[in-house]
Amino acid sequence: MKFPITILFLHILHIQAKAQFTPILVDGNINAPGKVMAIDLNNDGLDDILTYETSTKNLIWYECLGSGTFSNANTLSSNFDIDDFAVGDLDNDNDLDIVVVSNSNTTIGILERFNSGNYSSLQTVSTIYTGYRCTLADMDFDNDLDIVSATPTSIRWWENSNATGNFVNWHPIYSNSTSHYDLEAHDFDNDGDVDIFQSLTANDRIVLFEYDNFSYTPKLIDPNIDAPLVLEFHDLNNDGQDELIANSISDEVRIYEYASGSLSLINTIQPASSYLVGQAVADFDNDGLLDIMLSFRDSDTIGYLQNQGGLNFGGFTTISTLQDKPVHLAPGKFDADNSMDLACTSIGGDSLMVYLNQVIVGNDTRKELTAFNLSPNPVKKVLNVQSEIEIKEITIMDVSSQIIRVKQMSPLNRQLLDLEGLPAGHYYLRLRDINENTTCQQFIKM
Repeated sequence: MKFPITILFLHILHIQAKAQFTPILVDGNINAPGKVMAIDLNNDGLDDILTYETSTKNLIWYECLGSGTFSNANTLSSNFDIDDFAVGDLDNDNDLDIVVVSNSNTTIGILERFNSGNYSSLQTVSTIYTGYRCTLADMDFDNDLDIVSATPTSIRWWENSNATGNFVNWHPIYSNSTSHYDLEAHDFDNDGDVDIFQSLTANDRIVLFEYDNFSYTPKLIDPNIDAPLVLEFHDLNNDGQDELIANSISDEVRIYEYASGSLSLINTIQPASSYLVGQAVADFDNDGLLDIMLSFRDSDTIGYLQNQGGLNFGGFTTISTLQDKPVHLAPGKFDADNSMDLACTSIGGDSLMVYLNQVIVGNDTRKELTAFNLSPNPVKKVLNVQSEIEIKEITIMDVSSQIIRVKQMSPLNRQLLDLEGLPAGHYYLRLRDINENTTCQQFIKM
């Protein structure tokens, strides 16, 4: 359906007046996206995006082209039912290879990156003891990355043979594991070896498998956390010792600090939202402290907890409600500034979006990219917009991120958007300004 369009408004999302995020749609037609990772796959200084489609069984990556723009989806593997993936330099050639695991395909596989920049077809590592989750770590202290994989009932690691990327021997870690969500390998006590952590969703526990002379002793970290999900280790208070950050389905974040030989719960945070799933830890406000970004599936909410020092965090501040059922989060740098951006996949709207953090924080003056005046929203017929920055292109999309119409225009500051003929409902508005900034926001047509 076509209808007159004269303007689209710009809206910058705020985080406690210290960070400003501009949402950009990367792909509005990605089928049931899973885990997302932001990582520089092609060594150009910008983080690309790696994810997979659970319905089409494709592993795909989007090359970052700068300024928050990305290539179309590049398929790396297809018809492989991925449960998890990990990225690292398996053969010490300064290129990033990809490990994938599939329980239904009973396969651990590798996609090797060549000097040409292309990836190999899937190379099978094993068809036994495959798993739902994987991670990479130097388990045997020989300066190459080994594969750690967890099945529904066991954890094992696969030995990298002399940094060749060939994996010939597997070693048991634990053989009586249960249903889990996340798997982490980390030297939490700084004793020079790698320990293994699991979040056990079915048993409401976080478990440590502590290394001791090539054997692993299970220890209970938290026996009473409701369906724990994401586990991450980061130094939250800049004391040189990493804390464990875990979230749970009961909408809480727990922080555990290492002291006197063990990890102890020292802070529980309960943001007021619904069905917490995703977590990403990074310095989003450029103050030298790591903050915690969260996604809530049922309330379509993404927001963050500002680190205030001393392992204390400020209240939860929403940065977006654009994506339908946002789940997986990944911090990354998608433009040339010094601020940390964010990528998010949603399972409701089948979308991949990035949120560009475009504010400089510190001793510099903080300034909104654009001031605007918008009325009314919700709107029946005509949207009145005033903006300080001139807009040259407008796009209207439906809630599934399908483009309804794109219109290029002479740059103007004050316009009217005539929405007569547009069916009632929720829509996305996207604009490009004269400085080539692109942003997106939701409006309601009555």
